[in-house]
Parts: sequence; structure tokens; C-alpha cells
Amino acid sequence: MPRDATFDPSEVVAAGLAVVAELAGDPSLATGGAGIYRAVEGALRPEIRARDRATIVVPCVRMADKLPALLVVLQDRAVVAWKSGVCRKVLHAETVPLSASWGATIAPGLGARQPVKVLTVQWAEQPPWVLAVPSDPSTTRFLRTCFVAAPGSG
Repeated sequence: MPRDATFDPSEVVAAGLAVVAELAGDPSLATGGAGIYRAVEGALRPEIRARDRATIVVPCVRMADKLPALLVVLQDRAVVAWKSGVCRKVLHAETVPLSASWGATIAPGLGARQPVKVLTVQWAEQPPWVLAVPSDPSTTRFLRTCFVAAPGSG
């Protein structure tokens, strides 16, 4: 199916980043998320379609390798994108339908500069995502709703 020439995935991401900045009361989350988006844009663009709307977009850190990532929760699926490598940069994106979620936990953790929450999402068909996310109560409550209350979770 051809892509809509007027569609720009960055608008979907910007709207989701605005949600997290408003929830947290911290505009720097949107700014930081925009920087990560620029780094992983090539991996995210094919994953976002013209009819998609972001529920929330959260700058985060993959706990497995301590790499910055962007978690994009769309209406029916979630995408996490990151860039690895020092000399040879490699873009990665994992997309999983929200209906495949078995549930999620959010626990306290320690980031490089400040306390964080560690979001662990269990999936039916792949290894769990373990991500350090902002620690404000509104964002963590929203994320818990996205994954824990997702159809198929439980």
C-alpha cells in the first residue's frame, strides 16, 4: 500500500511527546524525546502509518544495554526504537500488538542522574521489554493503563 505523501510520522511522535510532557509537568521530556526521535527516526518511520495516533511517546532507556530509546504506544500496538553501535550505528525497532501483552510491572529504579521507574512488559511471543521510564506518578499510571489494561494482558 503506498504511503500518503502528506503524512509525516514526526507529527504522531510530537503529539505523543506532548502527552508525556503534560502528564509529567516537565517540558524537557518532550525535548529529550525529540532528540531521541531524530536519532531513531529511520527505524520508526516504517512502523507508523497514516491512520495511527500515539497514545503516549516516552523517552526511556533499555535496561539490557543502557541505550536511549523511544517507546511509542499507538492505539493498537507498541514500538520501541533505539540505536546501537559505536562505529557502525545500527537502528532497531520492535513492534508488538498490545493484545499480545501479558501484563506489565512498574518498580522503582535508579537512573544515571535521578530516580526512575522500571517498566517491564511481558509479551506472549517475545522476551520482555525492560525500560527505565520517567518516575512521575502520572506517567507511570498512564503506562500501567496502556499495558496492564491492554486486551489480552493479565
